[in-house]
Amino acid sequence: MLTSLLDGQIPLSLRVAGLVVAALVALPLGYTLRLSLSSRRWPSTDGTIVASEVVESVDSESCEIRYRYCVEGREYSGCRVHFGLPLGYRFDSGPSDVVASYRPGARTRVFYDPKCPARAVLEPGPRAFTFVLLVSAVATAVALAWPLVTEWLRRASPFG
Repeated sequence: MLTSLLDGQIPLSLRVAGLVVAALVALPLGYTLRLSLSSRRWPSTDGTIVASEVVESVDSESCEIRYRYCVEGREYSGCRVHFGLPLGYRFDSGPSDVVASYRPGARTRVFYDPKCPARAVLEPGPRAFTFVLLVSAVATAVALAWPLVTEWLRRASPFG
């Protein structure tokens, strides 16, 4: 199988489907990465944790953290702790640890987008796992597209 992948023996339909899937993964990850990087420069304001709980589903746990904050006299509410995968997928701590960090009634710093104050986050900056997923999606797209591009170039070349 690996040699057929390296020889470009993947059918065109599978390559196109793989490219579509890689793009559907890479585009939102790229947007998330852009927002997370810009959030490091966002202004902050005082906020209050309204709710903090572990949410259990059939096969996983995640967190739901809700908070309120004010910008220029207007009150907003938010639920994003950080940009990236949901809190159930953090590797540095489990959902219970995250919930313990954000107890209801506690004061916290809220970082908000000055262009859209309703967009806010408690932990600015990117997560390493977002980089890993984005690089993986781009690498997959390149690996699937490379034989197609080289074949197209070969056919379009006046020397080929």
